[in-house]
Amino acid sequence: MCLNDIKIVKVKNPSVAYWRDVIFQASGNSTAQLIGILGLPILTRLYTPEDFADQAIFIQITALLVAFITFRYEYFVPLLKSKEESFALSRWVIKTGMLMCFLTTLMMFFLDLTGCLSSIGITVRYYYYMAPITAYLISLSLLYQHEAQRMSDYKLSGLAEVISKSAYVISGVLGSFFSGGLALILTSAFGAVGKIAALRKYLFSPSGGVKRQVSFELIRLYRGRAVGMILANTMLTFSSVIPLYLIASMYGAVTLGQFSLVMATIFLPSGLIGSAVGNVFYQRAGLLWNEQEFEGLNKLWFETISRLTVYALPVYVIAYYFAPWVYPFIFGNAWVEAGKYAQIMSVAAFFSFIAGPVDRLILVLGVAYYLPLIHALRLILITAFSYIAMRGEYTTVDFIAGYSAVMAFVYIFDISCGRYFLYIKRSCDE
Repeated sequence: MCLNDIKIVKVKNPSVAYWRDVIFQASGNSTAQLIGILGLPILTRLYTPEDFADQAIFIQITALLVAFITFRYEYFVPLLKSKEESFALSRWVIKTGMLMCFLTTLMMFFLDLTGCLSSIGITVRYYYYMAPITAYLISLSLLYQHEAQRMSDYKLSGLAEVISKSAYVISGVLGSFFSGGLALILTSAFGAVGKIAALRKYLFSPSGGVKRQVSFELIRLYRGRAVGMILANTMLTFSSVIPLYLIASMYGAVTLGQFSLVMATIFLPSGLIGSAVGNVFYQRAGLLWNEQEFEGLNKLWFETISRLTVYALPVYVIAYYFAPWVYPFIFGNAWVEAGKYAQIMSVAAFFSFIAGPVDRLILVLGVAYYLPLIHALRLILITAFSYIAMRGEYTTVDFIAGYSAVMAFVYIFDISCGRYFLYIKRSCDE
């Protein structure tokens, strides 16, 4: 395989090229999410709310492990300047991830064998042992997708999303005939494998003639940001686990399953448009930062925020008013409560749609301490609210409404901070 270095092409209208690439990525994301939307009514009829509750817990365990399997270094591929740097960092990620996957599985087995987790009330389910390999596959799929985006190959990146979601749905449908709820849990792993297969032209061998010094320099360069992402990812996971644990303990597994479906669907517009915009924004912002084009970076941020708001407003107004009717109609009569919860969570989802694509600006600016701080704030607020809800014996609707309000506040604060740091960095460098 021969990959050419990135060539930054000066075009007459960079905005046109920017949104063209967004369309390429969004077309793949949109098709992928359409497949997911069409597949969900089938999955919700093949699996019970309790199965979706188990999947939600497994996904959170996997999300926690993803941060430690490769230490999030795959996220810095779009910021690299050359083919040699990309080879070096990618091979380090592959080798390190493989080792960490083995060690994490071994650690889980040891904790389970010695009863350390059961002593504090945590029961290790047999399928938890598949979390490390699932996390590793997800990290690899992101590594190769970021390499495709580094090369501005957004058509293939979008196609990879389609194949990934197709593998997710098909494995869930076929698996239901053999292993019940376990197949639903394995859909994440199959989705990652599908994405890797689609991006096979960007696969790297774990060994090769790359200067070790280049790898060390890159590890040192991005170490601060990687640590920040690990801390942020860990706190974000706990921020997600706390509501799940509270809902399960206070309202039961069926309610948790209903809520899990909502969290998997109400944020789908972020996957349709927001994620595509975020991927292209991250790559463009990295190029502008490397060229010290601060005015261009500032304009890119404003244009992105403005268009995201225009896209999001009608989508989530419709979601708010029609969710109580749409959910039972699409997913079946067993999911009536999910429609009520989706209406409430649409407020947080609206601000997530806007904040998500531009939050990577912090990685570009190199503000390593920000991500841990913003996620610490999220964790503190959610923990405090959950404690108040438990003491006040909130109803399910009251708890979800409060949770949505907390999330919306954090997203608004995140957007404001991103703008502030961009202003500070621009002022310092000028």
